[in-house]
Amino acid sequence: MKINKPEWVSHGESPIYSIHVRPNNSRLATGGADSKVKIWNMQCVVDENVPGPKMMWAGAHHNGAVNCVRWSPCGTYLATCSDDRTVAVLKFAGKFDYVPLGQKEANPETWEVYRQFQGHENDVLHCAWNGTGSMLASSGVDNFIFVWTLESQAPIKRLTANGMVKGVAWDPIGKYLAAQATGGEEKSANLWRIRDWQLEMKSTVPFNGAPDETMFLRLCWSPDGQQLATTNAFLKNKPVAALLDRGTGDAANGGAWENSTNMKGWTAPVTVAAYHPRLLYRNDQLDLVCALGGVEGKLVMWSASRGDGKPLAVINDLFKEQIFDITWSDTGDTLSVCSDDGTVAIIFLDATEIGRIATKAETTKELQALYGDVFSAASGEADLPEDSGQLSFEASEAARAPEPAGPNGAADVAPQVVRDKQIEVLSKG
Repeated sequence: MKINKPEWVSHGESPIYSIHVRPNNSRLATGGADSKVKIWNMQCVVDENVPGPKMMWAGAHHNGAVNCVRWSPCGTYLATCSDDRTVAVLKFAGKFDYVPLGQKEANPETWEVYRQFQGHENDVLHCAWNGTGSMLASSGVDNFIFVWTLESQAPIKRLTANGMVKGVAWDPIGKYLAAQATGGEEKSANLWRIRDWQLEMKSTVPFNGAPDETMFLRLCWSPDGQQLATTNAFLKNKPVAALLDRGTGDAANGGAWENSTNMKGWTAPVTVAAYHPRLLYRNDQLDLVCALGGVEGKLVMWSASRGDGKPLAVINDLFKEQIFDITWSDTGDTLSVCSDDGTVAIIFLDATEIGRIATKAETTKELQALYGDVFSAASGEADLPEDSGQLSFEASEAARAPEPAGPNGAADVAPQVVRDKQIEVLSKG
């Protein structure tokens, strides 16, 4: 393991709230409290001896702190969201080498605002693309989640949570949109079905007693879609990251999504989880690796195969202040982290430390074993079939049910929907 902290990757004296690596590993994007988005040459970040400009672009298209930056899966677009209540999508517009009027920094590249979405009524805290890049979700202090597409300025859906929504994450299998919300005493992880935007699950128990002051709650799915790593959970009055199991949810217990595993060892809240983007093999056993950070400022990497056991690695004193965001490179050998102290850290890993990355054939085999032949390795999502008779039954039940009270289209009280070997219970909220 090698750790590099390039001092030149900064937003002046401002905290860096978000960091994300472009899928082709050519660029690193950061967003900060200085209202700027910056794009860096990832080759220079990895190796400072590489010649050429280090910062490729600095933009001030937001009028408030930039809380999240996320590249689209194809790497063409960069989504950003801000305290100014807007979500922007940037697109590369050409190579230049000049210092814009009123700025001190040169911009070798130009990135223009391709789309700007408005609808949030307060600070926008998080944004995330789905696996195909066809939808972009944003969430904020206003309790809303908006779902956008690049084809329209208007959202295709608005979902409502029972509190500030501090993180959103798309199911890699393409069935759900997950979010973490905090509303006073109630804190929850929520799942909405993408096919009809109905609430599938609301989990509150792992978050009983959790504090309110966390700025972000960046939850994350495992690459096989079997685990949802949630943040700011509490177990016996101690902070943990709680894993919710898909296997005990839509496949067995009708939406229970049991908290079977907790990643322990914290004295302050965990606020960000980031799974390694690929399936891994350790000692010929399938494994998943999750990196975690939080208020303590330490970085911890956990192996799913170890369960509640010891973590793979703990890096203490990495930052002076709390960790705000974590991102893996697409190749999975580099981990980039940003902090409230205004610095970033780049961690280089190899197979002896995290395991061997599964081949495409091995990945397809594992996913087909979980979801059947409907899994499409090309799209990265599974087109999970629904029984046509069941869909007709659900439609008739929905027609007889009272009109939904909330703007998310999910009824306050949903009926039990009986399926073959499954009962879905949509809870209130």
